[in-house]
Amino acid sequence: MVILLETEKSSLTQQILETYGGGFGLVISEIAINGTLYIAMYEYYRLKGKIKERYSLRKSTVK
Repeated sequence: MVILLETEKSSLTQQILETYGGGFGLVISEIAINGTLYIAMYEYYRLKGKIKERYSLRKSTVK
């Protein structure tokens, strides 16, 4: 399974995965997972209008 968040480098990442991803297993670190979850949570709350600034998710307790 591949989860790919849309960023400025998503198309390049998709090309790399399509070209090289089938022949070997991919490994992702806990830090990368944590960062991905943080970005997804940030985007969710930003789109809901609950946060406005770049670091406001870390400063607030979003409910």
